[in-house]
Parts: sequence; structure tokens; C-alpha cells
Amino acid sequence: MVMDKERIGYIDFIKGAAIFLVVWGHSVQYASVESYYFFDNTVFKIIYAFHMPLFMLLSGLFFEKSISMPFLRMVKKRYLQWVLPAIVFAALLVIPSLYNGGVDQSADLLIKRVIYPAPYWYVVALFFCVIVSSVFYKLFKGRIIIAATASTLLILLLPDISIFLTPEYKFMLPYFWLGAIISRYSYKYSKSWVTAVVPLMLFVVVFLLQREQCFIYSKSFSSISVNFFPFMVIHKNPLNISEMASLYGLGLFGSMAIYFVLKKIYPSIKKSATTKWFAYIGKNTLGIYFISILINHYVSCFVSLPANPELLYDLLYTITYSIATIFLCLIIITFITKSELMQKILLGIYK
Repeated sequence: MVMDKERIGYIDFIKGAAIFLVVWGHSVQYASVESYYFFDNTVFKIIYAFHMPLFMLLSGLFFEKSISMPFLRMVKKRYLQWVLPAIVFAALLVIPSLYNGGVDQSADLLIKRVIYPAPYWYVVALFFCVIVSSVFYKLFKGRIIIAATASTLLILLLPDISIFLTPEYKFMLPYFWLGAIISRYSYKYSKSWVTAVVPLMLFVVVFLLQREQCFIYSKSFSSISVNFFPFMVIHKNPLNISEMASLYGLGLFGSMAIYFVLKKIYPSIKKSATTKWFAYIGKNTLGIYFISILINHYVSCFVSLPANPELLYDLLYTITYSIATIFLCLIIITFITKSELMQKILLGIYK
């Protein structure tokens, strides 16, 4: 589906809001090294319920637009654009271990990061989703609902396979398809506020009724795993039906609510300075994602914000820290883009 200028505008705005949530969530998680359990932090739980599904939905919006590209060419392009920079930045995260753990430990960690850049798992999951979706889309000749259903069910039924089929990949695939389906059909329904209000209400209901929020980082979709790289595998407890329904419900309703709410309000606020700022950072989400994790990793070695009182930590300290981090990311991106080679390696930009 071809995107007009208005649509690109609101998508950049939503992407900007989404990357801010990512940086804010990481700040809540890493900005304090005090002894506090961030998984119990309310802001953290809300953000982590839907922020990565939202990004995957946004990525899926452009799926059909790019499907005409030859498959192998597409795989090569996406690998260079997403996975290679992730590997480079993951390798840069190893540097502090030279001081803390010595050369041997650092070399071992470097090998692990090159094989699988775990801190940047999202872009690897996105790479996986694009490949799987392309195969099933062509297999079912563009019947997108059937392709989405068949691929999702198959992937969920397969065992976890080390770095090749992780719980994160399985969790993200439906949201990528959701974005593609919204791109094809939302013009029929998106004019109504129902598409925004109903998912928002359902998100609130699921969030409040869940007994204990679970996170994909500590759970698995299968009790069976195949480990090609046993030294990298973290054994996770399989999700039960209730946990799976809660996990997918929060991701589905939260990502749809944010997408449709921001889409609806964009025309009335698009001229404001705040909206323009979000749209601007929305054009640099990949670079901000890569660099902000690196900044958090290094800054947390030297700086720790007070985690209490929690209200100040969530709504003042970490928001301020997040805004400063994004500004620093934009400055670094500006310097990187001055070199054609550096922007290829670090940002995946090929002109």
C-alpha cells in the first residue's frame, strides 16, 4: 500500500512516541543501580506491555509495499540494514568487561554477541519476521489473513531453537502481521474512534485483571528446546494459557490503542513543536535504538539515579534522563552520517 505524505507524517510521529517509550522504559530499568525490583515498577510494566509490539506493528505497515523486492536481495538488504549494525553495537557493549573481567571473559562475551546480539534482539526478531512473512505471503499468493494465521500457528507449535527461533521471535510475528493487515484494511474502519477507544479500554481491563504480569524475556512458548549454542541459552519457564492470553492481549490492545489514538489526534496537533519533535526523532528510530542502549550501558557504570520515591523516579528523573539520552543520540547520529562508511556500518544507511 502506497503511503501518502500525510500518512508518512503521522507514522513518523507515532514512531517518535514509540522510541521515546523504549528509551524511557530502558531508563526506568537501568538508570538506577539501587536495590529495587524494576519488574514491579508500574511505569515499566505499562511500557513493556506493548512498546515492542507497537514497533513491530509499525514495521508491518510497510510489508506489502516492499514485498515486490526479489527475496534474496531483500534478505541481504535487511541483514545489512538491521542485523550487521546490531552486531557492531553489541560488540561495543563488551568493552567494559575488559576492565571488569579481563581479556578471556571479554573474548568469550564478544563471540556470543557476534553470534547473537542479544541486547538488540528486536532488530534480529524483525529480520526473522520479514523473512517468514515474505515466504508465507508468497506461498499463499497474497492472501494475507491465511498467511498470517498459518505462519503464526506453525511458529508457535515449533520448539524453541536456540538463536534461530527464540520466544521473542515467536511473540513478535503476530504483531508484524497485524501491521500488514492494518495497512491493507484499516481505511475501512480507521475513521471511527471505536478503533482507538475499544483497544484502549480492553488494554486497561486486561492490565488490571491480570494476576501477575509476565514478560517474554523470562518465559518460553514451548517446553521443548533445541540448543545449537548451549552456552547462550537461558532456560525459561513455558507460558501457561492464562499467561499467554494476558501477554498477547496486552501487546495487541496496547499497540492498537496507541497507534489509532495517535493517528486520530495527529491532524489537530501536527503543527505543534512537540509533535514536530516526535516526528523528527521518529525519522531516526533505528539509530536512537542502537545508541541509547549503548549510552545506558556505559552511563549506568558511573551514574545511578535515586529510585525512591518511585513517583519522582518515574515522572521526573527518568523522563529527564530519557530526553537527554535522545538528544545525545541525535548528536551522535549527526556525526556518524558525515561518514558514508560509518553510516553503513552503524546505522544501516545505504544511499
